[in-house]
Order: sequence, then structure tokens, then C-alpha cells
Amino acid sequence: MARTRKKINLSRMAREEKQKTWKRLKQVNPDMAALLQDASFQSLRDHFNAEVLIDASSLNDSLNEEMEASIHG
Repeated sequence: MARTRKKINLSRMAREEKQKTWKRLKQVNPDMAALLQDASFQSLRDHFNAEVLIDASSLNDSLNEEMEASIHG
């Protein structure tokens, strides 16, 4: 059975929470942060009036991800 991964809706966060989450994302996942700031991504988001959701694991550092992977196989 597939495990459902927790998603975080950045678009619906309160401003203060969004700022904390953004700071964390830039620290542990700079590639994801860069993608979210990319002009093409922003254009698509605006065109489709889309909300931005990320996998909660995007906010974990690589050590935590490795530990989780070893626990869950």
C-alpha cells in the first residue's frame, strides 16, 4: 500500500508562518526555493491561478530524510 505524503500549502499560510517556512526551505532545499522563485514557475502559477503545495519532506534536511528512508525501507 502506498504511503500518502504530507503536503504543505504555501499559498494558504499566514504571513509569519510563510516567512518561517521560506527561511527553512532556503536553508535545507535551495533548489526548491530557486524553482519557486523562477519567473517561468511564477508565470504558470499566475496563469492557472494555482496554489503552491510542497511535500513536507522538502523542509527536512538530508540527514533526517536518510534516517526516515532507512526506517520506512
